[in-house]
Amino acid sequence: MSFDILVLLAPGFEEIEALYPVDLWRRAGLSVVTVGVVDQDVTGSHGITVRADLVLSQFLDTNCDPYQAVFLPGGMPGAENLSRSPLVVSLIKKTLDENLWLIAICAAPAVTLGRNGLLRQRQFVGFPDFAEEGKSHGGIWQDHDVVVDGKLITSRAIGTAPLLALEVIRQLKSDEAALQVSRRGLISTR
Repeated sequence: MSFDILVLLAPGFEEIEALYPVDLWRRAGLSVVTVGVVDQDVTGSHGITVRADLVLSQFLDTNCDPYQAVFLPGGMPGAENLSRSPLVVSLIKKTLDENLWLIAICAAPAVTLGRNGLLRQRQFVGFPDFAEEGKSHGGIWQDHDVVVDGKLITSRAIGTAPLLALEVIRQLKSDEAALQVSRRGLISTR
């Protein structure tokens, strides 16, 4: 089996940042699988428990079915939990080594990527409170809602989750597919 996007859910993930994009990506016809980093049932930063499609260790045990992108939602302590997982860091490095898409929002660019040395010389955006941390890890802060640097796509926070989702649809499918989803969802792309 192959997937378009793997959505990594660690305990304490930001629910809107994770699930809003999943919904829009599925509406666009992308194959999206939610992956619990520790367990299949994952509780977010606001107490909402989600049942993931798979657990990361199960996915990795199947020799990593092909995928196009990995998505790292923010939220605290979700981004820290992603950062501390050797399995997550290994998957991110594999994704980068294979020149696949890496998507991160809010705290995840600085906390998950930056703290693991994976933001060096990369343009990024995230939650503004983490701008200095991301820069201290070698990232190049851009004051935009969504930033695309090669195959790295980053975004600010819950308010920009729809814009992030649409950009991913543009990159993985087409401008027309993103436009159709934005029209159906009445999402303003300014």
